[in-house]
Formats: sequence, C-alpha cells, structure tokens
Amino acid sequence: MFNRELFNFIVTKNDEYFSEYLMLIKDKIEEHDRKYKEEEERIADEITKHGGNLEYDYDPEMLTDFQIDQYEVQQMMYRSFVVSIFISMEYFTAEICEALRREKDQLFSFKDMAGTGIGRSIKYLEKILGEHPVSDTKIREQFEIAWKVRNAVVHADGTIKNEDNSKFEKFIKKNPGLLRIEYGQKISL
Repeated sequence: MFNRELFNFIVTKNDEYFSEYLMLIKDKIEEHDRKYKEEEERIADEITKHGGNLEYDYDPEMLTDFQIDQYEVQQMMYRSFVVSIFISMEYFTAEICEALRREKDQLFSFKDMAGTGIGRSIKYLEKILGEHPVSDTKIREQFEIAWKVRNAVVHADGTIKNEDNSKFEKFIKKNPGLLRIEYGQKISL
C-alpha cells in the first residue's frame, strides 16, 4: 500500500537535504574564493615588504592556473548536485509509477515502456493519467531544462546540443544567475 503521507514526508526531507547540500557547496566556494584573494594579497604584500616592485616582480597570472583549477572543481561540485537531484527524482518518479500501477491494477509497469530513466517513467505516467504528470507549464519547462543539463553533464562533459541552444537562451533570460553557456556550448552552473 502506498502511504502518501510518508512519501510526502520523505520528499520534503530530501528537499531539505538537497537545500543544505547546495548551501554547503556555495559556502565552500565562497570560502575558497576568499582564501584565494587573501593569498594573492599576502604575496603582493611580501613582494612590497622586501623592496620589490609589484609592477615588475609580481605576475598576477602566477595564480591563474590555480584559479582555473578551482573553477573546474566548483563546476564539478555543482554538476554532482544536479546529478544527485536527478537520481532522487528518478527514484521517486519510479516509486510513483509503481504505486499507480498497483492502485490502478495495471498489467504493465513503467519498466515495460521504451526508454530509460525518468523519461520512461514520465511516458508511463502520461499513458496512465492521460496527460503529462506536471500540469504547470513553467515547472515543466524548468524540468526539461534541468533534464537537458543533467544529460549534458552526464553524457557530454557539460556540452549542450545545438538544437537546444534557443531553449537554453530563453531559460537564461528568464532565470539569470542559475546557469550560463560558456566556451561555445559548455554549461556553467
């Protein structure tokens, strides 16, 4: 028997965990950025204290490689967050499919649908419910972008497909600050 209250409680708790996970990532990134700036200032002070000339003796590019590495690690943390969210969403969507199969006494399950992952669960829900399981158009669009981000991260090293450019541009205009497209078609979270 599907316990809706327990299911909602678990989903709410997971939402809290993911919110905390995201805050942890953001806090660590801010901490490391602050430490980077402090180290840069310390090096400049050392050069000046020992009679050096910052214009000639200090190359700010000296720490550029470190900064690039830090950026890549930050992106990896954000990407792991996106993948973790999707793993959770796939799990709960599959649970809903299975509960609905039992409730409606269906002979076939979402596993009998073509495709894999959350896509086939959504197909199953559409078939059983007669409509897309997410009725709010805005939320459905956000979900589709998140799904494309997840697929780009998992399957294409963060590179989006050409045919998705306009969808991403539209999303970025509506939601500045959540993601960017850099270096051609690479997602930056």
